[in-house]
Amino acid sequence: MQSDRISLLVLTTSLVAVIFLGNFAFLLNGYGYSAEFQELGVNETVASSVVSFVQGKSGLGPHFNEIEASHLSDVRSLFTVVKRLYYFFLLALTVSLVYAFRTGGFRKSIPLSMSLSGGISLICLTVVFLLSLNFSLFFNLVHQMFFQSGTWVFPESSALIKSFPEQFFQDFAGKLFRMIFFNSALFFGIGLFIRKKFKQQAQDKVDDSP
Repeated sequence: MQSDRISLLVLTTSLVAVIFLGNFAFLLNGYGYSAEFQELGVNETVASSVVSFVQGKSGLGPHFNEIEASHLSDVRSLFTVVKRLYYFFLLALTVSLVYAFRTGGFRKSIPLSMSLSGGISLICLTVVFLLSLNFSLFFNLVHQMFFQSGTWVFPESSALIKSFPEQFFQDFAGKLFRMIFFNSALFFGIGLFIRKKFKQQAQDKVDDSP
C-alpha cells in the first residue's frame, strides 16, 4: 500500500536523521571538554566560556573581537537549528512508530527501516570519512557550506584559533564518527536479526499448518 511505503520512508529518513543529529547533539552537550582543553594546552576558562555560549547557556566573554564574536553567534545559531531538526525528526519517528503499531505493519516496517537506516548511515559515514581524510580541506568545505565567505577565517594569533586549534575539531569529529558508526552498525545488525526472526516464525507457522 502507498501509505505503508510512505510510513517506511518516514521511518527510515527519521532514523537516519536521529542517528546523525542525535549523536551530534549528545556529543555537543556531553563532550569531555575540560580534558580536551588540558590536553591541547589552551586557556580552559576562555575555551569553556565559548562552549557555554554555543550551547546557549551563557553570554560570550570579552576575550574575542567583533568578527570572532559574530562568527560564534553564527555557530550558536547553526547548532540551535541542528537541535531543532533533531527534535523534529524525533517527533516524526515517534509518530511513524505509533502509526506502524496501530496499523499492524510494525513486524515488517520497523525491522526493515532499522536495517535500511543503519545501512544508509554507514554508507553516508563512509563518504564523509573519505572526504575528511584531508581534514583541513574538509573543515574548510564544511565552513563554506554553512557560513558566509570572510566570516570564519582568522589569523593564527586570534583568540579563537588559540582557544580552538584544528586538533580540537579533529578529536571531536573522530569521537562523533565512532559514535555514529557504532549506532549505525547496531541498528543495521538488529534490523537484520529481527527480520530473520520474523521470517523464520512465519515459515514455522506455514510448516505447522495442516
